[in-house]
Amino acid sequence: MLTYWSTVLTDDHRRAWDVFGANYPTNTPIAGSHPLTGHQAFLRANILLQWDGDTILDYPPADQNVSQLLGLGIDAVTFSPQAFDVSWAPDPGANEYIIVSASPPVSAGKRACFSKTRIITLFDSGSGSPQSIISPYTSAWGALPLGMRVGVTAKFWRTSNGAFSRPLQLSAIVT
Repeated sequence: MLTYWSTVLTDDHRRAWDVFGANYPTNTPIAGSHPLTGHQAFLRANILLQWDGDTILDYPPADQNVSQLLGLGIDAVTFSPQAFDVSWAPDPGANEYIIVSASPPVSAGKRACFSKTRIITLFDSGSGSPQSIISPYTSAWGALPLGMRVGVTAKFWRTSNGAFSRPLQLSAIVT
């Protein structure tokens, strides 16, 4: 992506991304809203498009519509069988995925567990809620430890324009 930005895009393309980044700030539950540089906006819109095999956007999309995630739930248990389920509402719309990120386990008394989250899985519009995330979680962070806190962040991503919804976060103590 760095090579694409510096060798394929023209100055006109990069100026358009600069304006786009200033007009469509990123929103995070912890940091709030802040503007992006043109390069950051280009990467944000295109990294998952490239991963999904879609065409890289030279110009920023005019349409930034994306469904909004209204509810998030998690259930993490260690007893047999071990389970880690995530539920959401509403379901993703057409050409949308729900991106699920999770944190490593932290002490149950620690409230701030979202700083080290990583994307662990995606679900498309036909997946339905709830879904188990035990397998991708254990691949990323290992077994769920009893009595520890884990965090989940979820947001919608629309493949046609690279837009993201406002993320929702929730943490739970593993029982």
